[in-house]
Amino acid sequence: MTRGLVFLSLLKADMVLQKNSVKLSRRLKTHRLQQLAIAPLSKEALMKSNNKVLRYGFALFSLASSFLLIFYAVSIYFGGTASAWLQIFAYVVGGYGLLNVYTLSWAWRSKSKAASQANLLIAACFLGVFIMDTLRSNATNPVDLVVICGLAAVLASNWLAVHLAARQ
Repeated sequence: MTRGLVFLSLLKADMVLQKNSVKLSRRLKTHRLQQLAIAPLSKEALMKSNNKVLRYGFALFSLASSFLLIFYAVSIYFGGTASAWLQIFAYVVGGYGLLNVYTLSWAWRSKSKAASQANLLIAACFLGVFIMDTLRSNATNPVDLVVICGLAAVLASNWLAVHLAARQ
């Protein structure tokens, strides 16, 4: 008889454990579903993701434009038929391209405002050299003005890339 009571109490305890484990598993499933539920993005999260895309986009554009400037400088320098003045200008163009890549990586690593200011100074000097070179060649063609404005836009976007990288 005692064996029967022990068996019944064990059976009852087992049923209680199964009942509690079913409740627990339901709670866990509900909790997992709540964790997996996709909540609507808040305005701040949306802005943060847009800023991230904008920051990476400007950085890639800055790297691409720097690569093109460096490529231009190397092709002029090793072309062999360029004048001495054009070779000096190629050094300036290549120097700006390299310094832009450096300030972008500096801003990305250190988050320093000084990188943005350095890039602005380098871009202003490069634009000044380009304008002086255009004026030296007595440019009266309106296409030269469009080229200067285009270069100013590229330099401004490079500065913005460094500025956004420093603010991240």
